[in-house]
Formats: sequence, C-alpha cells, structure tokens
Amino acid sequence: MNLLIEPLESLSLDDLQLTLREALNSLTRKRRRFVERYAIDNHIEAALEFAGYVAKRSNATAYRLMKDEKVQRALALLREKYARNSEVTAEYIRTEYKSLYEESRKAGDRMSAISALDKLAKMGGFYAPQRVEARVLQAKVDINSLDYETLCRVHHIIEGKRISGQIEDSRLP
Repeated sequence: MNLLIEPLESLSLDDLQLTLREALNSLTRKRRRFVERYAIDNHIEAALEFAGYVAKRSNATAYRLMKDEKVQRALALLREKYARNSEVTAEYIRTEYKSLYEESRKAGDRMSAISALDKLAKMGGFYAPQRVEARVLQAKVDINSLDYETLCRVHHIIEGKRISGQIEDSRLP
C-alpha cells in the first residue's frame, strides 16, 4: 500500500496539519520522535539517538525506518509543513537554480553554471541512485569515481560533440 498518493501541494494548510497530526499519531512514540528530529536536518544518527534507539543496531534500524511507508509519509508531510512555513518550495529552488545557471553562463563562469545545472538535474531525478556507467569513446567509465574537475571535462567533451552534431541526444543539456 502506497501512502504517498495525493500531491501534498494540493492540500490546504488546515488539511495538511490535520493529515500530519494523523500521520504522526499513527507512529509509535520512538518513530514519531525520529521523524520529528530527522525532518529538521536529515542527520540520521542524531535522529536515532533523539528517538532513543540502540546505537549498536543503528544501521539496521535506520534502514528499516526509512523503508517504512508510515515514516516516509510523516516525513513528507512534515517537510511540506516546514516548506510552507518558510515559503521555500521545490519550485522556488528550481527557479533560483535556473536563474543562477543563466547568470553564470552569461558571465562565462562555467563551473558555477555546471554546478547549478547539476543541482537542477538532481532535483529533476536525472541521476539514478545506483552506480552509473557511461560510454565515452567506446570505454566504460564509472562516473561516481570521477572527481569534479574530470567530470566537468567529460561534460565539456560531450557538450562539444553535441553542438558539432556528432551526438544527437535530447537528454543532454
């Protein structure tokens, strides 16, 4: 059963608070304390300690908690509440990154432009959470093992080939 069905943006603030209260009340005391602490800064060890979980089994406990749909739902609702209270939304962040990308590109600051583009791609879900392989000139490259400078060089090579017409891939920026 997937508990994350309705889009949270469509909920009114009153409905969001009611739904959040129900979601938190459906959790055990430890899980509720974990969610409340983890939603603040995404620091899992601090959240486990705050909730009173045993440190010896923290990895297994963290894995189990993060897979729990009720915990996921409560986290999503609490984060939405925090976002509304701070008036920072995913759309606002996307707009700011896009603006930063465009300004950096106009100014000729390629590193900042690539960084902003990278953040936009991550927000858009373009990066797989698993290991990624790419073929560059018939060679397999583990992108996760590349440092930032090398990754930028690869990006420039791909960008140059795309512009020159050697690569036709609509997924490339």
